[in-house]
Amino acid sequence: MVADWWEDRPVSAGTLKREVSPRNKHLMPRWGDVALIDITRLEVKGWAAKMRRDGLAPASVQRYVHIFSASLSAAVDAEILVANPAARLKLPGGETDVHRYLTADETGALLNATTDPLIPLLLGTGLRWGEGAGLYSRRINVERQVIRVAEVWDSTMQKMLPYAKGRKIRNVGVPEWALEGMLPLMEAAGKGRIFGSLDLSNWRRDVWNPALEKAGLFDVRIHDLRHTYASVLLSGGRSLAEVGAILGHESPATTQRYAHLMHTNTDAVMALLPDPRGVFVGFRGAVSPHAEQHGLSGPKS
Repeated sequence: MVADWWEDRPVSAGTLKREVSPRNKHLMPRWGDVALIDITRLEVKGWAAKMRRDGLAPASVQRYVHIFSASLSAAVDAEILVANPAARLKLPGGETDVHRYLTADETGALLNATTDPLIPLLLGTGLRWGEGAGLYSRRINVERQVIRVAEVWDSTMQKMLPYAKGRKIRNVGVPEWALEGMLPLMEAAGKGRIFGSLDLSNWRRDVWNPALEKAGLFDVRIHDLRHTYASVLLSGGRSLAEVGAILGHESPATTQRYAHLMHTNTDAVMALLPDPRGVFVGFRGAVSPHAEQHGLSGPKS
């Protein structure tokens, strides 16, 4: 049953590939031979409860139920089912995304612990990893210090997707200190991709984890750089709507997760981003001699 609707879901090929393992391990054993008409909401709840009893984390249970629900949505769209019995289930013990914000000292330590230009790029722009890893040199206006986010690199499929998440092409400013490390790579790439064909797992192992260890940070995820960037903008007085547009959020509800930062002590989060060379400069920092050679004079308004 699940396999019949798997390919019809409106998700990327990379997402399909990543979900094959949980489908085969958790969905097919329970639902593979069950007719669509025989699936009830009560049975779906019972399946979720059994997974929790078997020791699966609440977040994992939610993910597997979500995948199952997505597979049933295709049957609803095809008018084979009247309603999706797995849709919008309220499961107990669900976990929410924990937002980790780096302090100024932590950010400085991380940036000084790496020479990989992708880390300062993500921190200084709030790009998702795939957006940064798939960045074409031609998408960067060095003079204006603006990046046009129009593609995303799918590490699982090892291919470019011709749109960013949400299919919303957007412009994002990039601080001089985040741009400077990419200049040599841009020159070498011509109009091609700056970072080549990166593999996320290998990059995490070879670049990200060593940088965290050297910086003395052991509880930071790659996506936390994006959270930190959002906290900087909100602490600086930017509105939720503006931050959502800069981050490329599809829904205002996504940006609303950061609303509490507008009412907290800004000392608890970094108010400025440090220059990776160790100079605390913020978004309008001093310009290094190397940057001057490339005509950089600080972010443009």
